Amino acid sequence: MSNCFQSATRADFVVDGRKLLGAAQCRKNGAILQHGSLLLDADETLWTRHAGGSLRNVVTLKSLGVKNSREEIVRVLCEGVARSWNTSLRLSALTPSETKMANFLSEQKYATEAWNRRAIDASNDSPERVNLIREK
Repeated sequence: MSNCFQSATRADFVVDGRKLLGAAQCRKNGAILQHGSLLLDADETLWTRHAGGSLRNVVTLKSLGVKNSREEIVRVLCEGVARSWNTSLRLSALTPSETKMANFLSEQKYATEAWNRRAIDASNDSPERVNLIREK
């Protein structure tokens, strides 16, 4: 099991040396996919069981004194993204075909041991990437 919050990269948001937000970006065929994980709160027992490792290198919004609801945090983040990119965002449900594809990928690809161990076992990865993963 790999815990992406165990170490930080240049793309992450860190507070006093502890990771608050993990970010990744993929650019392909003229499109950009930006992914981020922001920790609102964390239960140490559940974290250890499901993410692995400790919360030693992690900070949450709750631990920083943020008391806003999840919905309010999402709303403010969306407003900030829209303003920064000079665009508008709208909330919408997945289409039936998107839901079907998401379920398929979740069950048949991302839940497999092979997928979740690929970066650690990959011999063609750059030494830098493998070292980052092993440090987690």
